[in-house]
Amino acid sequence: MSFNSNLLLALYLLVISMTIVLFVAWYFNRGIKGLWEWFIAYLSAFINITFFICNAVHSEFAFMLVNQVTLMGTGFFALKGCCRHMEIKCRIEFTAIPIIVIVLGISSYYTIIENNLPIRFLLSSLVSGLFFMAGAIYLLRDSFNTSPFRHLFGVTLFAHGLFNTLRSALFSNQVRAILDAISIAPTDLILYEQLMITSLLPLGVVLLTNEVISLKLRKYAEHDSLTNLYNRRIFLECLHKNKSRAIRMKTPLSLLVLDIDNFKAINDSYGHLAGDQVLIDFAKNIQENLRKEDVIGRMGGEEFAIFLPNISEEAAITFAERLRSIIEAKPVSTSKGVINYTISIGITNIESQTSIEQAMDAADSAMYEAKRSGRNRVIYKCVNAS
Repeated sequence: MSFNSNLLLALYLLVISMTIVLFVAWYFNRGIKGLWEWFIAYLSAFINITFFICNAVHSEFAFMLVNQVTLMGTGFFALKGCCRHMEIKCRIEFTAIPIIVIVLGISSYYTIIENNLPIRFLLSSLVSGLFFMAGAIYLLRDSFNTSPFRHLFGVTLFAHGLFNTLRSALFSNQVRAILDAISIAPTDLILYEQLMITSLLPLGVVLLTNEVISLKLRKYAEHDSLTNLYNRRIFLECLHKNKSRAIRMKTPLSLLVLDIDNFKAINDSYGHLAGDQVLIDFAKNIQENLRKEDVIGRMGGEEFAIFLPNISEEAAITFAERLRSIIEAKPVSTSKGVINYTISIGITNIESQTSIEQAMDAADSAMYEAKRSGRNRVIYKCVNAS
């Protein structure tokens, strides 16, 4: 196979540039999983094309080993990066490395015993392409709305893998005849695809990195950093939307305000670190007992709020009593020892004529009444009650 020297040189310069881009992306975003493996994939591609252009290895067997290992390594590290990015806990090495070893064994036969370059090209292209497609499938598993750039990167990766698996067919007589008719050599078509994908994949990685950073910043802006619950602003925004939905659907909407009893005494007796552990434990226990449509937020300090769509006041009281009992029965183990704690809960129902501020005031008032009544209680109060 002979390649157009100008296209090959352009590809080489592009690979060098994109390898540097990926290194810089990883260096400044080391917390993003997968970037290091994707950089290594491009480094493998750089080594591959460097040996090819410079003809640094004169032994055909040694050249075959370098070429095959780096080509399949590019696909392997791309796959590894996808698994790392998606936090998929699997040791793909246990499957991939034996495949690579088998291909190297077969390629050794077709180098030493029977010199057959097309078969070697077919094997390495097939394995590399399958690795790329497997990685792309992992990226495409989530919803497009969750991470659109991840999907675009996955589609690009899959297309490249598919081309790799099929590119040996470019040298078949039928395909050659078609390409000759439009004056394109099979090797030129391979280089054109490599030039395009060498530009697109790093661009996809950069866009994906930006997307991950944006999602993290959005999470920091919307969530309480300690408990990972919605902060007050986002909780109230969700409550406004659900009130409108409840009015439209003519369904009930219940609001709970919860406060950890004697939390100041916990901080004074055990320290603020133990107090933080109580807050984290409380948030975890509550979340485990909510439905998917229920929403909880941290309103500030040790005060939290929950709204329950399509739940009547009687059901809300039953639910609140169950939460109160669960918290009372589950002490938290902290660095300062086991801490027993309880909660007081105020409840109200939001009607069509009720403003969010009125509902919050009513539930808050009910919660303070529960505290005045001895704590570890549930009190319901209508918005109009004095």
